[in-house]
Amino acid sequence: MRYSRVFLLSLLAAAVLGDVEIAEAEVNVNIHLGPPPIVAAEPPAVVMVPQSRLYFVPDPHVEIFFFNGYWWSPRGEVWYRSRAYNGPWGVIERTRVPRAVIYMPRDYRARYERERGAVQRVSALLEPLRAATRSPTTDIAYIVKGIPNVLARARAMIESARRELIVLISDEAFFRKLEPDLVKVARRKVKLKLAVPMPIGPDLERFAEVRSIVCSCMILVVDDQQVLTVTRTSGDDAYGITSTDETLVRLGTEYWESPRCCVA
Repeated sequence: MRYSRVFLLSLLAAAVLGDVEIAEAEVNVNIHLGPPPIVAAEPPAVVMVPQSRLYFVPDPHVEIFFFNGYWWSPRGEVWYRSRAYNGPWGVIERTRVPRAVIYMPRDYRARYERERGAVQRVSALLEPLRAATRSPTTDIAYIVKGIPNVLARARAMIESARRELIVLISDEAFFRKLEPDLVKVARRKVKLKLAVPMPIGPDLERFAEVRSIVCSCMILVVDDQQVLTVTRTSGDDAYGITSTDETLVRLGTEYWESPRCCVA
């Protein structure tokens, strides 16, 4: 089959620029020349793949990974490796590419987007709280993710109470997990203010000041010094936010006093 001079020059130019796949009259021409065309003036941002030691560049237009001191990039079936983010890149046999790089989770980008979305949601929750603080430079909060970690933080805060503990829980399953800890603190003569939507055991009924909760929330206030709020109470999407900021602690206490949330 004959090709015009213009077509051949176009093919040559495309080959110089990178990978090319041209189809015409049932003829496929595949050209793979040189390392991946990666140009970076500064180190790219990287994100760790969850549950691994592998990092990837979140830019959706490239596939670049960092692992074990090297940068890795696939182009089809060909792998490239470099000591520096800006090259030089060299072809490396697939058998020499670490398994952690080749067999990374296929949904690693989807996981990243979910994590980023969750952080953005928490940031949106924190923004009005940040505006309420006295000083914009104060470290106002710590974020605890996942129901096991949230429960652990709640139990630690309950155990640390010495004078007064305010607890507002609208989720029964979450309350039942903390009920034994609340009984222990009540027996230590810590003043316990408890708002829940369900019946409680006789020990708590005996020691605590109990109200019915009519809003949806989960708040702990310890000794008027520390507050914990939980945005969800089940699954890995649960987030707990703790703070010692005076304004935020006072806001947590006001939920107990507000008839829109708690009724005697």
